[in-house]
Amino acid sequence: MADLDWGRSYAEHQRMRVGQLRTARERGERFFRLGDAGAVVDPSRLSDRQIEDVAWRDAERVVNRAIISHNEQAERRRPAA
Repeated sequence: MADLDWGRSYAEHQRMRVGQLRTARERGERFFRLGDAGAVVDPSRLSDRQIEDVAWRDAERVVNRAIISHNEQAERRRPAA
């Protein structure tokens, strides 16, 4: 299996989320749901720093979930000892 680059995945997700939140703020949107977690933020009230913090926490949550899922699948594929 190819090596997974979790750091790159994290950085890409954070960049994507920052872009989405800034666009939502520019449009004056007051409601933005973050993924499956259902966390809701009001982009119109967030500073650039706050947007970066929200994106950082979301990326951490998403990538950690992906790592856990990957590890569980790898464990299931491992032959019984």
